[in-house]
Amino acid sequence: MYKTIITDLDGTLLNTNHKVDDFTKETLVQLYNRGVNIILATGRSYYDAYRVKLDLGLDLPMITSNGATLFDSDNKELFRYNLDSNVCEYILNLDYKQFGKDIILNTICEEKWLLHDKIDKGHRLNEWVEESWKYIYSGKNDINTKGVSKFFFFGNHDELVNLQKHLQEKFGDRFNSAFTLPFCYEVFSKNASKGIALKKIAELKGFNLDEAVAFGDGFNDVEMLREVKKGYVMSNASEELKKFLTDIEEAGYNKDSAVAKKIKELFKI
Repeated sequence: MYKTIITDLDGTLLNTNHKVDDFTKETLVQLYNRGVNIILATGRSYYDAYRVKLDLGLDLPMITSNGATLFDSDNKELFRYNLDSNVCEYILNLDYKQFGKDIILNTICEEKWLLHDKIDKGHRLNEWVEESWKYIYSGKNDINTKGVSKFFFFGNHDELVNLQKHLQEKFGDRFNSAFTLPFCYEVFSKNASKGIALKKIAELKGFNLDEAVAFGDGFNDVEMLREVKKGYVMSNASEELKKFLTDIEEAGYNKDSAVAKKIKELFKI
């Protein structure tokens, strides 16, 4: 029997409107009341993930910013791994438009969402904006390079792949990165990953990952899915990811509340 559930948010637990539907919420509340450990693990920053936690109405630990930060169920910060300041300085001074004129750069710095390129109202980035979580237009010279938890670039996938190759050639293993979506490339600390953070919270809380199940839809979920007894990749994940995770079973589509349906099946509720 599983005793712990770890789930990504966007593309996984949340529906296509980036919300928790009532069926999913009711299912998680049932499991929480039965004493099942539930952990949210996301690329979102703390305040962005906290809105989901509030919507659920449950006191849950959170792995945020792709594992760069870990928060206890009472919102106490357990650890933080910010990005190497030298990597930060390079990215902030990089002409990333050379890889694609439509690439835009975002920074999560000291839990603020900073956008460094002007966009129009129809840009897909605006789908992520909510009343309590909005980007702030910012220049690059005012960034505290010691307080950056991650950068994320939006753009054409092939162009972002070329950007990824450039950064990897420049810095090697001095940073970690992943495509959280085909059009979103994220750069974060070499010490940060959802898998590392998951092992840390398991150690702190004393639960066994051999009794855990996890759900995800992005390359930033790979380590997490492999750390647990049973990992599930979402059917709406990219074909590239599903081909990479040939040994991982598909859970179904986030638009169909697949996570809730699967855990109802696993926990027989």
